[in-house]
Amino acid sequence: MNRRYLVQNRVAILILRSIDLFFSLGLFLKHYCPKKNETTTDVNSAKKILISNIAHMGDVVLSTAFLSEIKQQLPQCKIGVLLASWSQPVITELPWVEYVHVLDHWKLNRSSLSMPKKIWHYVKQRRRVIKEIRSQHYDISIDLYSYFPNAIPILWKARIPMRLGYTSGGFGPLLTHSLEWIDTTHSMIDDQLNLLQLLGIIVSKGKKPVLSPMPSTAISKNYLVFHMGAGLDIKEWPETKWRTVLEHFTQMGYAVYFTGKGNEHKAAIQRVIQGVDRAVDFSDVLNWRDFVSVIREAKLLISVDSVSGHIASAFDVPTVSLFTGMNCLNKWKPVNPNALALIHKVSCAPCYKKRGCETMDCIREIQPEEVINAADKLLGRVD
Repeated sequence: MNRRYLVQNRVAILILRSIDLFFSLGLFLKHYCPKKNETTTDVNSAKKILISNIAHMGDVVLSTAFLSEIKQQLPQCKIGVLLASWSQPVITELPWVEYVHVLDHWKLNRSSLSMPKKIWHYVKQRRRVIKEIRSQHYDISIDLYSYFPNAIPILWKARIPMRLGYTSGGFGPLLTHSLEWIDTTHSMIDDQLNLLQLLGIIVSKGKKPVLSPMPSTAISKNYLVFHMGAGLDIKEWPETKWRTVLEHFTQMGYAVYFTGKGNEHKAAIQRVIQGVDRAVDFSDVLNWRDFVSVIREAKLLISVDSVSGHIASAFDVPTVSLFTGMNCLNKWKPVNPNALALIHKVSCAPCYKKRGCETMDCIREIQPEEVINAADKLLGRVD
């Protein structure tokens, strides 16, 4: 991982360096930002603040901790958010959010659209969202995503006077107040909250996601949730091992609810639960409210690295998380006193490879017995 940018590809690093050099010259920019850390807005008199995170749903669930904190620290501010369409459900129930702006970046878009269509969709949205944000006259914007692609150019084009964020995803010269990325073992939530230092606000570490409790939709009060699917196939655990864990807990008398989304995940769930009593396939059935409710009411969640683990952390639901060595474990594991994160130790982790490797021993070699033992330990606290 490059020290200046959270990017590995050398060509991408060269492009980001060139773009930042281009913007840092500044003389030809019509709406160029003031010098770094020059105060452009009185924080205490700010009326509107825009929080941006255009990444995936799990990232935005983590960002709810920041949204909660900013409302506590700046109660006079009306809060807007800039996020992708796939993450909109996360913030629909939050009482502090008054404005929502949507932008689907082509690089982060996991839909079935072709790449040209993804790019065209982004271009059309970009034009509209800049006008939309500009019309709201925000005083402050904070981009929480420390990777590329961020929304910093959008916030600059929208002429928001005070723009905060990390330089590690590129476009740092367009920020008025910035932080360089420093590798730590803190959670990603803590890294996001560090940006508040630029406003003179100091917060304690260890914050967790904040989600509104949903009405219960549970059929049973003695069930576990298994979430097999991740945003990337290489982050998933072998089906045969899921089957072993499933048989163990259904034989103990638990019902097991499987959650997931998409045809591939549904097909995988069907293969795992075939012929097993007390196993229920809820994939592609639950909306966001029901998904949160089912996890909140569960006795335990077993999941790969996905949004489900971060939902569980909002309610301290006992969780066994299965992680790869692709990223720093401490940074992305659920902030939850009732969670255990499992990974098979390998010498190459963390590798920071977005596409992983051929063997993925870091997750595939986690044994069912390890998962069962961790789950039994956590269930012992609640049963």
